[in-house]
Amino acid sequence: MKKTLFSLCFLALTTSLFMFYSIAVFAQESTPTTSPTVRDTLREKVEEKLAQLATKPRAVIGKITDVQDGSLLVETKNGVKQIRLSEETVVVDTRDKQKKTTETKNLAVGDRVVAMGTQTTKDVLEAKRILVVGETSKIFRRALYGIVATTDIKKKTISIRHPQKDELWIIKTDSKTKFTKGTEKATLEDVQVGERLVAIGTLDKEANTLIAVLINQVPRKVEGLSTSATQAASPSPSSKASTSPSAKPSPKPTQSPTL
Repeated sequence: MKKTLFSLCFLALTTSLFMFYSIAVFAQESTPTTSPTVRDTLREKVEEKLAQLATKPRAVIGKITDVQDGSLLVETKNGVKQIRLSEETVVVDTRDKQKKTTETKNLAVGDRVVAMGTQTTKDVLEAKRILVVGETSKIFRRALYGIVATTDIKKKTISIRHPQKDELWIIKTDSKTKFTKGTEKATLEDVQVGERLVAIGTLDKEANTLIAVLINQVPRKVEGLSTSATQAASPSPSSKASTSPSAKPSPKPTQSPTL
């Protein structure tokens, strides 16, 4: 009886140890097999995304600061970028308002370019096409306010003077100049001496001269500033009624009493 009980206990203990060992071995074999697969998948997705970004077109705008063998250094507002050239790079010069194809060897320091291609790294662009453009001139618009001194329909000019400054400006107009009077449309012929106006445009090379794109006439006319040619005749002031007393009637002669 004792031998049978001992045999059963030994068999149960052996079975438990075998099952525990089997579970531990299975866990060790199954765990590492999943990690490499996840890492590989993530790496493939990142590489695919980077490849897509590298094939998207990019443009670099700036001025050439250095010409090297097979590449350019271009200064942009975001720093210096490297432009790589190849036999497939097409260069077009647009400075003379006529697009003409040229060679990469004709690119020089100081040229302003627009390089288009694919960006391999942050500061490197593989150029497919390069446009050589001229310097963009900054256009400053200015607004002038004053009183019309003269108009010249033939020359299409207006001269105005500031009401507080002794400064005369010439306003040039052309077919593109827009005239308004208050909220209504107007023309150069509607501008009259003595009117106030606001002229908006760009400064001309000549001193105190503006090329107007918009002229707005203020409807109210300034008194006392019209020239004799345009000044309307004003009626003479009416004479005041005389308030002096009328002449007194001469006294009637009195009759002397008779003696």
